[in-house]
Amino acid sequence: MWIGVLGPLLVRHDDVIVPIPAAKQRIVLAALLAQANQVVSLDGLAEAIWGADPTPSARATIRNYVRRLRQILGDTQGLRIVTRDPGYLVEVSDDDCDLLAFTRLYRRGLAAATAGAWQEATDVLQSALLLWRGEPLADVLSPVLCDREIPRLTGMRLRAVETSIEAQLRLGRSAEVLADLERLVVEHPLRERLHAQLMLALYRCARQADALAAYRTTRLVLAEEVGVEPGPELRQLHARILRNDPDLLPPVEPAESDRAVLTTGAVPETVVPYQLPPAIPRISGRVAELKVLSSMVGSPQDGPTISVISGSAGVGKTTLALRWAHDAAEHFPDGLLYADLGGFSQVERAVSPEETIRQFLDVFNVPVNRIPKDLTAQSALYRSLLATKRVLVVLDNARNVGQVRPLLPAGSACRAVVTSRSPLVGLVAVEGARPVHLDVLSDDEARELLNSRLGVERTGAEPDAITALTRLCGGLPLALSIVAARAAARPKLPLASLLSQLRDERRRLDALDAGDPTTSVRSVFSWSYRGLSASAAHLFRMLGLHVGTDVSVMAAASLAGTPVVEAHRALGELADAHMVLQQTADQYGLHDLLRVYATDRATAEEDEPARHAAVRRLLDHYLLTADGAVSRIRPHRKPVRPLTPAPGTAVTRLADADSAAAWLQIEHGNLMAAVASAATLGFDEHAWQLPSTLTLYLDSRALWHDWLAMQRTATAAARRLADTDAVAHTLRGLGNVSLRLGRPADAATHYGQALRLYEQLGDPVGQAHSHRGLSEAQEKLGHNDLAMTHSERALALYVEGGDLSGQAHAYNDLGWMLCMTGDYAGAIPCCHRALDLHARLGDRVGEGFTWGTLGLTHQRLGEYDEAIRCYWQNIHLLEDQGERFHYYAGCLELLAECYQILGNLDAARDCLRQALVVYENLHRTNAKTVRARLEELA
Repeated sequence: MWIGVLGPLLVRHDDVIVPIPAAKQRIVLAALLAQANQVVSLDGLAEAIWGADPTPSARATIRNYVRRLRQILGDTQGLRIVTRDPGYLVEVSDDDCDLLAFTRLYRRGLAAATAGAWQEATDVLQSALLLWRGEPLADVLSPVLCDREIPRLTGMRLRAVETSIEAQLRLGRSAEVLADLERLVVEHPLRERLHAQLMLALYRCARQADALAAYRTTRLVLAEEVGVEPGPELRQLHARILRNDPDLLPPVEPAESDRAVLTTGAVPETVVPYQLPPAIPRISGRVAELKVLSSMVGSPQDGPTISVISGSAGVGKTTLALRWAHDAAEHFPDGLLYADLGGFSQVERAVSPEETIRQFLDVFNVPVNRIPKDLTAQSALYRSLLATKRVLVVLDNARNVGQVRPLLPAGSACRAVVTSRSPLVGLVAVEGARPVHLDVLSDDEARELLNSRLGVERTGAEPDAITALTRLCGGLPLALSIVAARAAARPKLPLASLLSQLRDERRRLDALDAGDPTTSVRSVFSWSYRGLSASAAHLFRMLGLHVGTDVSVMAAASLAGTPVVEAHRALGELADAHMVLQQTADQYGLHDLLRVYATDRATAEEDEPARHAAVRRLLDHYLLTADGAVSRIRPHRKPVRPLTPAPGTAVTRLADADSAAAWLQIEHGNLMAAVASAATLGFDEHAWQLPSTLTLYLDSRALWHDWLAMQRTATAAARRLADTDAVAHTLRGLGNVSLRLGRPADAATHYGQALRLYEQLGDPVGQAHSHRGLSEAQEKLGHNDLAMTHSERALALYVEGGDLSGQAHAYNDLGWMLCMTGDYAGAIPCCHRALDLHARLGDRVGEGFTWGTLGLTHQRLGEYDEAIRCYWQNIHLLEDQGERFHYYAGCLELLAECYQILGNLDAARDCLRQALVVYENLHRTNAKTVRARLEELA
């Protein structure tokens, strides 16, 4: 079997064409082949066939189409349509499908070109292009599928063509590709890479005038079609052709007569200043940022005349500025000025504006006796000199606006690019500068940087090591460049060998030291750190002790032991210096390497007692704020144990249940990290209290695996404290989470251990809690009589301890067990007693649970209308309280059963759909059962 989509849909078996006459069957097969060997959902197939408005019977119709396709295709090798939830996939090998074969060759050809294997790239890509028979999916009448797939496929084909031509140009075959290029630029007039290849081929064929004419034509087409100037590659190539750049000559030696033609041209009579330091050949990523900078080359009305590139140390501000400036050089025929202002460097004093202006005036041969002594007059002379020129001024590493303003050119044809670790808001506000903020590289961009420095052959041999290196460097270009330099210096050394030192946070900054102060990560961070105020520097050090990821203002104030207002101001200063990243109005984050540097500074400059006190205040903040948040959500709960905060602790006061729930969700990762760190650093009281405080929140959100991890840490911490009450409490928590995870035998063990400890302590309420847990565990193990005994014992102990909330829950438990054993008459009064107590206590969650028990009892009695009323009471109460799992989704399933029995299938389906959403959001296996029931009802 052979099948093709790179043209009209074609199926061939043993050299015989297998016709697929039905249009919609062709759409189904094409949609499956477009994502060959991957599942395509029924919804996705329906969209491909009918667009956004599928027929009501779409799924059944698609199944018929697939059945007919299977009959048409027969039992043939190489192609098989497989049913796979939530739809179908077509199994086909690379050798049996033109799209898969093309994709394999396409990727291999691009990889060869990236590695500089030009002959291999040519051969492989030309083989790939021979697989095309015409317009892809030419006879597949699906606008949705064609709109999605044809641009992708034709884009790959065009890139293969361009890369193949580039490879042939690299091999000196300009004349051979010229005819193809002349045809391609007509077919694809906006494809600048093809125009550049045509210009280069013409130039190398001794047709310089034609190459320049091709540029003029391209410029006119771009202006008329999309209203833009040619990009940097075309403009730079045009400038090089104008000056007969010998580096553009083909690698094969030309004839002497040709050489004479190629090397003639006018020599500039004057030398304009070109002060730019060398730039790296290519940079990774930064596409959007380069686009912003390129907008400066038009008229002043078309774009900004000043751009400010800001970002943290080592993020590549200078690299970006220099790369763009070199590429844009042709637009500034009167010169390119450059100055390192030393705002953040190893020198103690930044360069003054007077020094920089003198340097610039000297470049233009202004006599010393004509340079005024006053800065204002110097700036006026400098601007007058540039007023009629087209000059680009690059001001690198500026500290503040005052250092930059006197150096800005005033001429309408001049442009300025400023780099700084500060955002220089004043230039944006007053001079209308365009801000360009640089962040760290994405994972793909970081890999691209390592590929460009080390070669894809080496990086491709160790993909896991590359992934780990990019993660440990945090996407910081400086760190990645240092790692690449170290690896390049030792080409036979496995990349994985670089990981051990980087993984150790204490040695990571040492590993990122290239032996040059200007390129050491620690050094460039220190230049920003030295410029901070005392309070901002202190807070930065304290942030190195933070146990989680991002940090709130209140948490930062607790770490530093300072007033919240002071912490807010210090965070603002750190954000302006790009030493922290402001993520929201209240949350700040640190780059991983800056966090390591902050820890390094804290260890060096803060003594052990100060560091210990800072961590204690932070843990107090998380514990006390979490306790307040959970109490807002469940006001009837009893705090685990009162804790007196250390002086300087800031506690967030949450206004209501919604803000409490939002805080818990935002801080979830930090709270987990706080538990682990508390146990590691010896704060065992926090290590057991914080998980116990968070129990209700974790349970209501079904975050049971997180709860289990925290609870194990809590139990170990309580045992280290030799605190019997704490140990019993945490064992009971282990029992609770074991039940949620479907491990009733483990739960029974933990509850039994807790019960024995509570008996030793003489704590009737603790014993009652343990009996309640044992009752649920024994019920799930199938021991209903034993479960009933534990429920009755729990109720008696709650009465003895005077715990009304416990009694309410115990009555509900009894009602549940009586329902399970068939004593419905006994279950109903127990449930009503529980409802009365929960209502008196204002425990609406408890009421919701009890309505669920009452609903099941009425359902088993065959009283479906009453059961439905009870279930809706359960759902409304639990939904209002944010309980999205307990009884909520389960009640929706039970409701569906009642509606189905009563013949209301629409209501039954609606309930099941709601339950499915809950289960899928929680990633619960119950979703599969609900989905099956929905299909049955359909």
